[in-house]
Amino acid sequence: MRNGFPEYACPRCGGQLRKDGETMRCKVDSLEFPAFKGIPDFILPERRDAIESHLTAYRALRSCEQWPCASRAAFERLPFASPADRNASVWRLRGRTFNTLITDLKERFGKQSLRILDAGAGNGWLSYRLSRLGHHVAAQDILVDSGDGLATVRDFYSEPVPFAPVRAEFDSPPFTPRSFDVIIFNASLHHSPDPQATLARTMNLLDENGALYIADSPEFKDARDGELMLSQRARELSVRHSITFPSGGKGYLLWHEMERLRDRYAVERKDSSFGPAFAVRRLITRIRHRRRAASFPFYVITGVPISRSR
Repeated sequence: MRNGFPEYACPRCGGQLRKDGETMRCKVDSLEFPAFKGIPDFILPERRDAIESHLTAYRALRSCEQWPCASRAAFERLPFASPADRNASVWRLRGRTFNTLITDLKERFGKQSLRILDAGAGNGWLSYRLSRLGHHVAAQDILVDSGDGLATVRDFYSEPVPFAPVRAEFDSPPFTPRSFDVIIFNASLHHSPDPQATLARTMNLLDENGALYIADSPEFKDARDGELMLSQRARELSVRHSITFPSGGKGYLLWHEMERLRDRYAVERKDSSFGPAFAVRRLITRIRHRRRAASFPFYVITGVPISRSR
């Protein structure tokens, strides 16, 4: 991994940080950012209680659905999970998206070694894959658990982690401006309370010749369909598993909000085609739940904001 990567900054004021052992300090705000299992923790003090409350519900959901990886072998297969995996059907979709991403990176950047931010990295499987391809990767998430969070690779491997895990929220990124060539929201942007505000902040971290990718987030043309999806999901979890649906994120993207990005950036949208079985499931959703099914487009956003290019 490149020395000095990633370039950290205070998530509140954007100022320079001083490293003292495994703790980073901001003189301006008198803030200290410790580390957990060697993972820098940039969660702001006033946000910690809300995040822990959210993660309590999120962990229960993820455990119920058997998402955490139990072994190094299972982790190394991702996103091409074993057919016996409970979530194999979802991982098949992730695998197709991963192949689309790698193809686009090669076509767009050639053989460059890129500085990449994996925003909402989960257990870091994508960061691990990208680092093995020779890229310098920062894996950002708020979950540091083993198996489903940023501690996964540190617990599964004795050798140094090939990427930089960072605990931080989307809207308080602890990085300097223009410090990444590529930023990827892989099945994660819909977890933001305000995806458009998150994108605006995150684009400031992108090099002017870079690209931001959004993949595998549910998108609707009508917000009513998105809200129905969330309420139906919450009811199902409550009735079947006595689990509270995690709050905190919007839960979906809106097509017209994504289209407005074209006023400021170059936006490429590719409709993901997951085959006939996926199309059948979409039809079943419309009949059974009386709402339109979500789309899962693949976005590539390039170009600097108009205000910054003047």
